[in-house]
Amino acid sequence: MKKDTTHRLPTLLLLAAGLFFLPENLPAQQVPCLFDSLYPPQRLERAEKRISAKLAENASGQTARSNDDSVRIIPVVVHVIHNGGTENISFSQIESQIRILNEDYGKLPGTPGDGSGVDTGVRFCLAKKDPQGRCTNGVVRLRTPLTNHKPVERAMLKELSFWDNTRYLNMYVVKTIEGNVGGYASFPYTPPDEDGIVVRANLFGDEGTAAASGGRTTTHELGHWFGLYHTFNGGCGLDICTDGDFVCDTPPVANPNFNCNLNANSCSNDNPNLPDQVRNYMDYTPDACKNLFTQGQKDRIQATLDTVRTLIWSPGNLLATGCDSAYQPPAVCPVATDFVTLTPTVCTGNSAYFIDRSLNGATSWQWLFPGGNPSSSTAQNPTVAYDTVGVYDVTLIADNAEGSDTLTLAGYLEVTEPGIGDPLPFIRNFDDGQYPPEGITVYNPDAQIAWELDSLAAKSAPYSMRINNLVNTNYGTLDWLELPFLDLSTAHPDSTLRMTFCGLTPAATPTSPTNSSCNCRRIAASPTYPFSANRATPSPRDLLKRRLSFPTRRNGKRQSST
Repeated sequence: MKKDTTHRLPTLLLLAAGLFFLPENLPAQQVPCLFDSLYPPQRLERAEKRISAKLAENASGQTARSNDDSVRIIPVVVHVIHNGGTENISFSQIESQIRILNEDYGKLPGTPGDGSGVDTGVRFCLAKKDPQGRCTNGVVRLRTPLTNHKPVERAMLKELSFWDNTRYLNMYVVKTIEGNVGGYASFPYTPPDEDGIVVRANLFGDEGTAAASGGRTTTHELGHWFGLYHTFNGGCGLDICTDGDFVCDTPPVANPNFNCNLNANSCSNDNPNLPDQVRNYMDYTPDACKNLFTQGQKDRIQATLDTVRTLIWSPGNLLATGCDSAYQPPAVCPVATDFVTLTPTVCTGNSAYFIDRSLNGATSWQWLFPGGNPSSSTAQNPTVAYDTVGVYDVTLIADNAEGSDTLTLAGYLEVTEPGIGDPLPFIRNFDDGQYPPEGITVYNPDAQIAWELDSLAAKSAPYSMRINNLVNTNYGTLDWLELPFLDLSTAHPDSTLRMTFCGLTPAATPTSPTNSSCNCRRIAASPTYPFSANRATPSPRDLLKRRLSFPTRRNGKRQSST
């Protein structure tokens, strides 16, 4: 994924590669979990091989098993992404979620997590030291509209705030998740910019905005982070150990369960034939119903901790993060200044939005912006315009009743000239077979399926460009076509950018541009829409720098010609 660099990039034709919310019979009001859509089986093969090999090694007695009665502690940092609303949850609500996790993963007696399952040997601790060794309560707060989160933009959360994922479990709390999703998590061996979990604020903990929740969305999502699948993964399958969720002691389940029917029995290929395990945290039953992990699931969790997630629970890391039992925190943590902008390079006349992410409750802020307008600010999250080319320092002094802290980032913000774009008109129709067409750049960050030349269908024969999402296995990633800078000074105010595209179903294989299954449509977009939030009203000589979004369907492909 790529952050919004509207001030630097030419026109972007942006493809959001398949986010789909499965299964189809989920209640319309909420999609509990996005895991199956983000991580189809092909993406998990490497992780599964490593985890399975460790499980086999433990079972054969080749190495001493580490999943004994010892407890492994996971340091946690919670990034609260808010926009000044109730999604800026209290520290008490955050503590309630950590308590619930320890109850559920520890099967603590007398708690809702004390079901018929096992203690997984895992506990959770809000970090007491940040990556620089500074005192913290383990919570980072940032104000940004990105609290209305789109999973396809999950890397942007990491650009906002991210602690070393080998040492901390990164949890992100947001207001909404597109598609009314409750939460989602990464799987072991996924890239660092995907690692961690994202949960809606009204489902995080069991008080405050989550008073109606049992806090088990987070318990469920962390199961994926530890290498667990849904209990209904793959349906009934054939073999209860090597199919489905790859756990022998969880009975096979055909489909998600949405109610606590203890007599539900959707599969009969297990012997003895047992009911669906509706109380398992990895099903979709209500929070009040869930209360167990099995021994087989514990074995998988421990195998993950013995392979990919080895540093995070180590004694040395517990010392470094303040989660060791001997750590004595100070009575009050002093303010620790920090900030970020998602636009460290801007064109002259554009603005940058600076986000305070200081730790430990700063109450006042003094910003210094040499070369900026304003040149100083006392706002917590100011927007600053830059009109002169150069490289500029940014300073923030944050304080509270306990003291102050200063951070200066030298050369943090670069201001450049827009340059002169190519003259209009700009027309490319792919008809000469040149690929990519002159002036168009193809971006394929994951080096998998990409935009390519196609001769099966076209608005005007013989060629078009397509991305074949039928074989896509890396859902949630972006591919795009980048056009050159364009000089719009000669464009009429009502000029349009037009694109013809068609989407095909798996059964549709066009043999000519007139194939009835290829329902091509024409799109018109004004050159002044959409514009970067940094500048709502462009000057007549501004260059065209826009993103047009064309999401692909999971079992379809898109072709486009311009």
